[in-house]
Amino acid sequence: MLIKLAGHFVNNPQLIDKIISIKGLPFEWFFRHNSRHGGYELVTPWEVDVNANIPASIRHLCEEHSITVVFPPIEKGRDSVVEKRNIPAVKLDYSRGPGQEMWERIERYLEQSVPRDQLIPKPVLCAPNQKSEFSPHEVKRNSRGSLELRPAEVPEIDVTKSFTSRVEEKPIEPQVEKKVTVEKEDNPEESKVWECKKCGTNFTDLKLYRGHNLRCKKVVEKVEV
Repeated sequence: MLIKLAGHFVNNPQLIDKIISIKGLPFEWFFRHNSRHGGYELVTPWEVDVNANIPASIRHLCEEHSITVVFPPIEKGRDSVVEKRNIPAVKLDYSRGPGQEMWERIERYLEQSVPRDQLIPKPVLCAPNQKSEFSPHEVKRNSRGSLELRPAEVPEIDVTKSFTSRVEEKPIEPQVEKKVTVEKEDNPEESKVWECKKCGTNFTDLKLYRGHNLRCKKVVEKVEV
């Protein structure tokens, strides 16, 4: 969408219109459906820019949209006059009121869409002064701090192609060491049955077997003596 900005007072003492091309802005910020007459109408605070003000050299920056324009009836009691019109560009008075709020909204949208390592292009003047023909210029300050006008190109921003929306950085989840539970294998020694060779008693507990075997051995040795 080719956008012309009017009424900006910062670094623009002659109040020359500025211009910029921004593609990919939300459609509903510009148009709404006309439920009664059909089609779409341009919403406030946008205005239709005059077709004659757009030279052929920048026509490739335009996105033509068909809108429905409703005029009040010529006479009381008659129907409103409805006209279908193709518009190549829009205009916005962004020095105050709703126009200023809309432009601030667009700036916030661009700040969220343009990567941090890339500068957001600023609108340029349509001409160096009010009497000149269309000739884009940008305002720069020289080393002495005074303003200078330098020839420039109409800045282009395509949110859908040139810039990609910032991907929200997801917090890195801490790596938690998972404890692996190892099933205890059956100890072959614990499942073994020990038989006392002296008396023939069976034991499934190794400690009990050793204790019994020791006592039984002492008893046998005492008897032999």
